[in-house]
Amino acid sequence: MQVIPGIPPAAARERSLAPRSLPRQSPVDKVWAIRAIFAIFPAHDVVSWNTLLEVLPGDSARDFFLAMPQRDEISWNTMCSSLRDLGISLVFFQLAPWHSARAATALITLLAESGQFDRAKRCFDSMPQRDEIAWASMIHALSLAGDLDFVTLMFARVPQRSSFSWNTMIKIHGQCGRLEDAVTLFDQMPEPTAASWTILIAAHAQRKQLDRSRSLFDAMPSKNIAAWTALLDGCSIAGLLDHAAAIYAKMPQHDQISMSAHLTAHARSGCLDRAREIHESIPEPCISAMNALIQAHAQAGRLQCALSLLQSMILEGSMPNERTYIGILVGYCYFGKIDTGRDCFISMIADHGISPCEDHYACMIHLMGRANRQGDAQELIEKMPFRASEIEWTSLLDWSRIHGDMFRVLRWV
Repeated sequence: MQVIPGIPPAAARERSLAPRSLPRQSPVDKVWAIRAIFAIFPAHDVVSWNTLLEVLPGDSARDFFLAMPQRDEISWNTMCSSLRDLGISLVFFQLAPWHSARAATALITLLAESGQFDRAKRCFDSMPQRDEIAWASMIHALSLAGDLDFVTLMFARVPQRSSFSWNTMIKIHGQCGRLEDAVTLFDQMPEPTAASWTILIAAHAQRKQLDRSRSLFDAMPSKNIAAWTALLDGCSIAGLLDHAAAIYAKMPQHDQISMSAHLTAHARSGCLDRAREIHESIPEPCISAMNALIQAHAQAGRLQCALSLLQSMILEGSMPNERTYIGILVGYCYFGKIDTGRDCFISMIADHGISPCEDHYACMIHLMGRANRQGDAQELIEKMPFRASEIEWTSLLDWSRIHGDMFRVLRWV
């Protein structure tokens, strides 16, 4: 049996949680299959090389690109826009003889997600031509910086506002909790689309304003499955499992996303056995549903079950993301398993290329503090790639007080 780095062997033996008679292809198998098809091509021109480059994931795409005998503008733009590591992306972008709007937009997104908003703005300003995707990416970058006033000014500069631009603005204001502003933007739209209605319904549902969300849903001219799912998810967030189940039963049809939302509703409410049954009925559960199931087991103290789900998820070809590992680290916090928790943290970075976010660091600081390793926790705080918030320092101070390290407490205070 394959054992995933960072997961104890005991977890790998618990396969009963996610049995699959026919496992999906793993990412490694997919790469080999793609390469095998390419090998039987009668001729390898730059078009065939570019076609394969488009579908290869991550490191495989980079290695393949470097092995290409010749590269054109499409090759460089595909490579620059597919990279998720900022450092490597910057190197390729600087080496590229051509800079398309697609590659520059991808770089703007990476810079913004890394907190380098000034560089993202300079990259945007240097673009000779900007399409609606570039404008939307820059607006999203400014929203990550928390400057909604600047976001509004940037939106005013958009030369041609498509429904995509309007929907981006509505979504940003909804995510920031400025629901009235989101409604105002919606009302100002020349022709709201089904996506516009769904975004506004979801924004109110996410903030537990279910009455307003329901009234918007009822007023929607043509209800699609995405709007039904947004309403279901709102009931799930509010802990109203009966309402969520009733909405699911009324839906005219179900897709993978709605079934996953149904699973998430049961997982959030602690109905783990029912959530597992729903999980078994979904051909390919989406990553958010798997994360909800993993986190629910971890928070309930069923760490081995959560690890087994993670093991099965990886073996079946679904790669975990940062939310997956937050759920696992929460489970280690529950039991205070510092060593295996640290191994999991390292595996997340080294084996899956996931950059730790603040929640990952908060879990590790909690683990170290609980294990009476305040010195290690302080060192981790000082080495974080971003400024520590009140959450990390408060956790460290609380554990120092619990373990009687009053000298450290007084010095920090």
